[in-house]
Amino acid sequence: MKLAISLCYWLLSKLVDLILRPLRKGTPTTCVVLCYHGIPEVHRERFARQMDLLLRWATPVRADFMDTLAVGKHLAAVTFDDGLVSVRDQALPELAKRNIPATLFIPTGYLGKKCTWMRVDQLPLSKRDREQLLHDTVMDSDQLRAICSDRVLLGSHGVRHVHLTSLTEAETKKELHDSKAELENILGQRIQLFSFPRGEYDRHILQWAADAGYKRVFSIEPKFSSGEPFEFLTGRVTVEPTDWNLEFFLKLGGGYHWMQVVAPLKNFLRRIAVRNKERGHRFKG
Repeated sequence: MKLAISLCYWLLSKLVDLILRPLRKGTPTTCVVLCYHGIPEVHRERFARQMDLLLRWATPVRADFMDTLAVGKHLAAVTFDDGLVSVRDQALPELAKRNIPATLFIPTGYLGKKCTWMRVDQLPLSKRDREQLLHDTVMDSDQLRAICSDRVLLGSHGVRHVHLTSLTEAETKKELHDSKAELENILGQRIQLFSFPRGEYDRHILQWAADAGYKRVFSIEPKFSSGEPFEFLTGRVTVEPTDWNLEFFLKLGGGYHWMQVVAPLKNFLRRIAVRNKERGHRFKG
């Protein structure tokens, strides 16, 4: 159903673009930011094929691009949440072969540890893939220093990978500041990018992230980047290496952007569920 809606949305958007093209000065430029997580070894070839398709359909850019988008191009940035070892071992070599930059967002409270927050039973994966993710770990300090380069950027993913919208102001600010400070201490350079754990944020958290010194923050709302030099909040499209070629094409081309309409409702319901669960635990306690 989601694929069918996305295909219809993409076709409709292309029709609208064709109708409006005579009124515009040239073809508008678009930029999509892709969001991956772990890349199991068994899916390395699938991920590599996706990157070949990306090079065919788009021009790769860094996630911290600050230049106004050139007219008539479709750009794509590749990001990975959680900083998993499987990304270093499976994805980064394939990206290096193709000269595609990548950005990894690191939860500093889990350096060298298993990502215990991950509910792999809820992911559309085979049993073998779930077992691989369960044994995956976040890279440690030495591994982060080894991969950091002009082509591989590192950003913060908080400290504990928690729902920021369920924390107090002081707790949220601590997540933003402490993760940034620890990564800067490890790498010896400024950290300017932040990815919201589970994609959750509100207007207060956006302001606190700006106050903490971040220059750009990333959600998981599927929408194109505006391409403005000082864009602060950038949406991303969640991608899996197991996506069909048509799925990947539509995600890369904006076909899944209709989901940004339902995303706020989904996040609102998720926050209510989390708060009710926490109240239930306190009541039992």
